[in-house]
Amino acid sequence: MNFSVEKLEFRHGPKGSVVKVLRKSDASFEDFGELYFSFVDLGQIKGWKRHRIYSLNLVVVSGAVTFAIYDRRLELVRLDSGSNYLRLWIKAGTWFAFRGEEENNQILSVIPGEHDPQEVETIEHPAGDKFIHSILSMT
Repeated sequence: MNFSVEKLEFRHGPKGSVVKVLRKSDASFEDFGELYFSFVDLGQIKGWKRHRIYSLNLVVVSGAVTFAIYDRRLELVRLDSGSNYLRLWIKAGTWFAFRGEEENNQILSVIPGEHDPQEVETIEHPAGDKFIHSILSMT
């Protein structure tokens, strides 16, 4: 499978809680190159895109985001910053798109190398955003 969804470890503490996002011992951890935030507005779509070399570890830290992941079949995954605390891993070479589902949507991305525009491929579907909206509305 070219993606997985992992439950994050959540610990309650007397003065606040901690959510562990990614450890070196996790199966989806390859290396550390860069950590960045991506923002997507309500109803807006980013994609289709794929990273040629880098696998991604993604966590929605604010709002909710629906991901469409395609590699010989289409899968939909919705992550939110509520109580589910999930991390989405997408293998290098896998096409994906995502849509913001709330007013303020923020995704934490961890990649095993520093960002390189030549490493990312983005395409527009011939049917434009209508196609992606129809897919993402299946959730």
